[in-house]
Amino acid sequence: MIANPANTNAYILHHFSGGKVKKENITCLSRLDHNRAISQIAKQTGAPVKDISGVVVFGNHSLTQYPSIQTIKIAGKPAIDTVDKTWLETKFIESVQKRGGEVMNARKNSSVFSAANAVKDHLYDWYHGTDNYVSMGVYSEGDYDIPKGLWTSLPVVCKNFSYTVVKDVTVT
Repeated sequence: MIANPANTNAYILHHFSGGKVKKENITCLSRLDHNRAISQIAKQTGAPVKDISGVVVFGNHSLTQYPSIQTIKIAGKPAIDTVDKTWLETKFIESVQKRGGEVMNARKNSSVFSAANAVKDHLYDWYHGTDNYVSMGVYSEGDYDIPKGLWTSLPVVCKNFSYTVVKDVTVT
């Protein structure tokens, strides 16, 4: 599900299909926010994107989403130990939440190419699998105290066009 509100649209698709479309076959795009979080860390630190891992964006594609700062690693080292903590707790979280609006204001147009790249990344990882976890909007079974039945961005690992929610990511 790409069109916003993606999480709500995923719920509606499942609900009105009468279960014909299995919840495991419905995901919604939080990869755009995931990619933006990686981009912000790379910009702040000068680290290559390929060296940044452990990024997780929880929630919905909105101002209520939360990029977890406890899980991010740069070249295998916790970002919380190497990046300015005040920046991580304030500017970083806010920039991930508001980046889409900033791009649209700056370009006077949508961030359609960023979204297209996120769709490509989302589908590639879902199909080909991941070595590390990524953010993906999936059906909540109640993990992380998120009510069961909602589609929300959670950390997942992917393999063979399926995903498994990672249940032990620290959220502060």
